Amino acid sequence: MNSVIEFITTGPQIMKTKVSMDLVDLLLKKGEESTKNNLVANDVSSKKQPHQMTIKKEFGFKDIDSWFSPLIQPHISDYINWSIERQGVKL
Repeated sequence: MNSVIEFITTGPQIMKTKVSMDLVDLLLKKGEESTKNNLVANDVSSKKQPHQMTIKKEFGFKDIDSWFSPLIQPHISDYINWSIERQGVKL
């Protein structure tokens, strides 16, 4: 008797994309401001897993929803659409 084997794709789908240099520059600027103003989110060194990179500190951002969300939203939409197309779902 032959068995039917189904392969189920699990885990995150990874999509390569490009962002504008304006977004990169803004993220670097906001990162410098965060460091300068010591906007520490928390110390994560105790949460490190053996297979992860060492992160000494995480820094927070002020008003991230007002400036970051609108800039990243088109990329998230592209990812969602790409993911749906990759799965062969017809809407």
